[in-house]
Amino acid sequence: MQKLQEKKQAMEIEHAKRYSTLETEMQKVKSDHSSFVKDMENSRSAKVEANKRADETEDHALKTEERLKEVDNEVERRPEYFETMSMDAPEVADETTARETPVEEVVEGEVDAVDKEAIV
Repeated sequence: MQKLQEKKQAMEIEHAKRYSTLETEMQKVKSDHSSFVKDMENSRSAKVEANKRADETEDHALKTEERLKEVDNEVERRPEYFETMSMDAPEVADETTARETPVEEVVEGEVDAVDKEAIV
């Protein structure tokens, strides 16, 4: 009878160990599942955001293309205006060159001008 009692206790201990192991494993599976669900939700929202940005970019590209067509149409309708603008291009180039002149050269030029004024 005692052997039966001991065997029963050993089986209960073994059962408790297995149950505890399975319970720990179940908690891990639940945790992994909730992490997976969160990742999926984040992925969905990121995908929605990416699609929204893609749509905005596409809309911007279409609007830019429309503006380019408008400019092309304006050039075709008023070529004389744009031809006179292109004749002004050398002046624009001079201004650009002046902006690109290193500061040292500009400062030296100003100093020379000031010195000449002082001499006169």
